Amino acid sequence: MIAIFDLDETLIHGDCVTLWCQWLCEQGLVEDVDAFLQEEIRLMDAYKAKTFDQQDCMDHVFAPITYLPTNEVQALVAQFVRAKILPIVYQAGLRLIQEHYDNSDDVIIISASPRIFVEEIARTCFNVEKFFGIEVTEENGYHTGKIQGLIPYQAGKVAVFKDYLTQHNITIETALQHSYFYSDSSNDLPLLEIVAYPNVVNPDDSLRSVAEANDWPIFEFTKLLVR
Repeated sequence: MIAIFDLDETLIHGDCVTLWCQWLCEQGLVEDVDAFLQEEIRLMDAYKAKTFDQQDCMDHVFAPITYLPTNEVQALVAQFVRAKILPIVYQAGLRLIQEHYDNSDDVIIISASPRIFVEEIARTCFNVEKFFGIEVTEENGYHTGKIQGLIPYQAGKVAVFKDYLTQHNITIETALQHSYFYSDSSNDLPLLEIVAYPNVVNPDDSLRSVAEANDWPIFEFTKLLVR
């Protein structure tokens, strides 16, 4: 069996891109804070409206740090995850991942957030070693913010999962018949609709309606991790 998890608002109580933007401002790494945060709000509104441009988002996320070498960015991301993400991990999400591990299931996190965030969060917060996010190119030891490869957003999550299966010589149809997917967003309906066990977590109104109509399990995560 394979258990796939979305990240933002599914395993954590928040959106890591939004929190990253706020954290960069708190660290004094943004010159025009008001304009920077207003652009982040515009991007999140576009996400909810399903008019989101992933490259616009990556340009915004990486703009304040493109002058920093990748190793320094990684150190910043590690600090960010400890400060902002660990306190908002859902206890139930962490427990659910452990239950899948206890059943010898593969666990994969697929998120439309930057891979540099997803990797650190997956490992630090959930002890998950299989993860996918948006990849950006590097030039001469610096992140460019330019997207490369598959984009795990909407139907792109299906493409990323199928590519993972192909690379591991796993038959796609068989895998889908033995896969779970957990998500909060109607943006993830393309993958929810093809796995054998779709599950929704704190769903948005649109996804809740679909889940109720199809009798999908609905989880309400509320309690955060206490450390």
